[in-house]
Amino acid sequence: MLCRANSRESGFRRVSKGSRRFLALAVVTGMAATLAPAQDSVKEVRAQAMNALAAGAFAEAIPPLQQLIEWFGETTQDSQKMEMEGIFFRLGLCHLFLAQFPECRTAFEAYQKKYKLGNNALLVGIFIGDAWRYEGKYKDALKAYEKALKEMEYPLDLRIDIFVCMARCHLAEEKWGPAVPLLLAVYRTAPDLNRRNWAAAMLAVSYLKDLKVDEVYPMVPLLLQPRSFASRSVALNMAALEAGDEVFADAKYRDAMWVYRLVYPHDTLKLNAEEQLRRWQNRVKSLQRVPGLPRELLRAQETVSEIDNELQALEKIPNYDPELFYRIARSYMETRRLREAGEMFYNLYKEGLEEKREECLYFSFLCASRVKPTDKCLARGHEYMDVFPGALHYDTVSLTVGKMYADVQNWPKVLQVLGKALEVSPKHED
Repeated sequence: MLCRANSRESGFRRVSKGSRRFLALAVVTGMAATLAPAQDSVKEVRAQAMNALAAGAFAEAIPPLQQLIEWFGETTQDSQKMEMEGIFFRLGLCHLFLAQFPECRTAFEAYQKKYKLGNNALLVGIFIGDAWRYEGKYKDALKAYEKALKEMEYPLDLRIDIFVCMARCHLAEEKWGPAVPLLLAVYRTAPDLNRRNWAAAMLAVSYLKDLKVDEVYPMVPLLLQPRSFASRSVALNMAALEAGDEVFADAKYRDAMWVYRLVYPHDTLKLNAEEQLRRWQNRVKSLQRVPGLPRELLRAQETVSEIDNELQALEKIPNYDPELFYRIARSYMETRRLREAGEMFYNLYKEGLEEKREECLYFSFLCASRVKPTDKCLARGHEYMDVFPGALHYDTVSLTVGKMYADVQNWPKVLQVLGKALEVSPKHED
């Protein structure tokens, strides 16, 4: 019995040794089977990712997207590869919209390695540049944009987008020289009015800085378009104010008048920006509900951020309206547009510069004295003499009013005006 037992044991050992490799393979195969996800789990994770994306919950979408990549990122099946292209792309977008820029670049670079000619390859090249630009690393951003243009053939809309992004990189560093050719390309060929207007405004800023006023004139109709970038651009307003002042100081009043027309009043500029902010915020909400338009959504979000910054900058700028209107009125007067000048000066006297009230009323009177009829001139002359007796221009105004009454032979009025003038100013110069 013992011999048989020993014999069975030794036989078992021989069988065990002979099947060791088979058993090991079976164990490994069994482990692999336990790691493979169940079909129900895959559907659940995919649905979780898609629902989060549809709701704009990008942070919640990242874990299920990463899980799908972990499961199927190395798949060789054509159908799964097509599906995974969208997964890789959406993961990069989630990081981009969450301002997780290093993670965004990592995800999009992984996409490029696997799907160099994929359906979203054109956008991925741009988004990598955007991730650098939003971090303020403009040299790296420019390299990424140039690489994208070199390696891919872009349609006009996306090519203009890249030119805009490259121009923004140069403008952020105050490098107007390399920005101007890009701005010209956008201004001349952009398929939409928003980007054309933006490029025109930035070109105008560049030209005004160099006092190249003649270069600005062809763009004026576009720059004066309502509800446009130019209508709320703080940079354009400040550049036009400064250029107008320099041209005005050189006695080039006609040029100064045209430049000043590009400047929106302080309150109007603020109202324009606030109205556009609401409009673009609504557009962002609308685009968030429409899948498949990431580039448009990114443009809208960037515009919202831009308007926010402009409103903050505007809060720090003192109200320049009275000085602006004064210079416009002076330009009107010097170019013989006397009616407009007279009315502007009178409004400034009533509501504008306190330190220049007397001068503004005098200029209003002076403009009115050169146009017919004389009723307005006489009324403002009397107002000047009543409000500012003995002031700097009192003698001139009183004598002019007296002469105007003499011209129509109204002698009682002549005596009344000149008599009072001598009482107020015994040493009347005339």
